[in-house]
Order: sequence, then C-alpha cells, then structure tokens
Amino acid sequence: MDSIDMILSHFTVQSDQLPSHFIMAGDNHSRGVLMQPLPFADKKLISKSDDELVYLSKELEQVNWNNAANIYSHIANIIAENKIE
Repeated sequence: MDSIDMILSHFTVQSDQLPSHFIMAGDNHSRGVLMQPLPFADKKLISKSDDELVYLSKELEQVNWNNAANIYSHIANIIAENKIE
C-alpha cells in the first residue's frame, strides 16, 4: 500500500464499516478528515461535500489544532473526539 489513504480505506472495507473517504490535509499526513456518509445519503450531495472538504483541508494543514473544528463548523458537528498520546 502506497499511502495512508489506501491503508485507511483498506481497513474500512475489511472491518465492514460504512464506505469512508479520508481527506488528508495537504502534505501533512498526521491531519485529515474522515467523511463517512450514511448508505441512504444523496450521492450528488456527498460529492459536493467532498469537494468542499478537500478545499477546506488546505487550511487544516497549517491551522493551530485547537482551532481546527472552526474550519468545518458551518458544515459539520463533532460527534466524538479522541486524542492519541
């Protein structure tokens, strides 16, 4: 597997989770967004959301991590948050 995107996508398929799209924050492979739409979601709206998340991920690459949620607050809600130390 050539990239973290491929590894995460492979894990999603192997673990029987909903299809997911991992959007990395530019060249910063330690930051990114997971989009996991529900099975009945409108594919056109998913595509539009995906485009916006890719655009916003450029800002995520350099923003202070404590302010990262503010980038997406107009289109998403935080459901859960974990920190790995």
